Amino acid sequence: MLLQYKQSFGFDRVRLEVEGGTGLMVLEVVRKWEYSPNNEDFKYWATISEFSLKLDDEIVKDSEGKDIKGYIIEPAGYNPKKSRTAEEQQKIAGGDIRIPAGEYEVFWKKSNIDSPALMAENPNNKERYLDDLQKTMKNLNINIEQLYCNIATCKHNKDNRKTFGTKHIHIVPQLKPKNSKNSVIGTSRNGILIHYGDTGEWSTGCLLPTNELKWKKERWIAKDRNSTVNAVAKLYITLIEHDTESFKNYALGTNNPSKSTIKNFIIKIQEKDKIESYPPEKE
Repeated sequence: MLLQYKQSFGFDRVRLEVEGGTGLMVLEVVRKWEYSPNNEDFKYWATISEFSLKLDDEIVKDSEGKDIKGYIIEPAGYNPKKSRTAEEQQKIAGGDIRIPAGEYEVFWKKSNIDSPALMAENPNNKERYLDDLQKTMKNLNINIEQLYCNIATCKHNKDNRKTFGTKHIHIVPQLKPKNSKNSVIGTSRNGILIHYGDTGEWSTGCLLPTNELKWKKERWIAKDRNSTVNAVAKLYITLIEHDTESFKNYALGTNNPSKSTIKNFIIKIQEKDKIESYPPEKE
């Protein structure tokens, strides 16, 4: 049953409620394409997936009534210069490779000044999602002004960096294996986040959502900066509203992921068919 209601944020939101449903929210990620340009430094290689956010198998809508879906950018799945197999590379840290397919839980944590951050304001962004994100956090009685990072040495505040937002917060969602008490994926992967980013070079394994793509240098990348910032904001809003307590416990997540794990939520990364490779693999 589709219900539309007005929350105290001051704007209409659309939420799906299914009679008899379990309340399980799933971010479905289906890997589709892998790009391996003809360069030797592995620089432009990437995996592109399609994603959709569902609640009880029904797609979730954003504040504009649009389906929350788009694309995920990750690194490639195999580095031919390494001696290990693709499966082994995806489980070991330091390889700049996507993580294994499977089901993951997510917990909130505080990130440091050298790590990705949550962009919360950008005057050049004409869409409403960053405003909605601020309203969502303020509705939790969180003093958002105290969360903004003002540290001069933070990489997002450096003069020579094309920072996506003028204000940012060091709270991020991190993946962990389903039903696990720790955050290690595979043999030694850790720190796999969901954050903004244009291309596979922005990630050593993290998931980078974007609303749209464009073709550049033999591969697909985020259409523009707002496309990835807005996609992340829409996901963050929905995840915060889905389980507000886990977000408020973000400070506990670094040392105890179970304290800030989002309840009734999983990320399901799938490889249903053979991932198409570009340029095509040689026979």
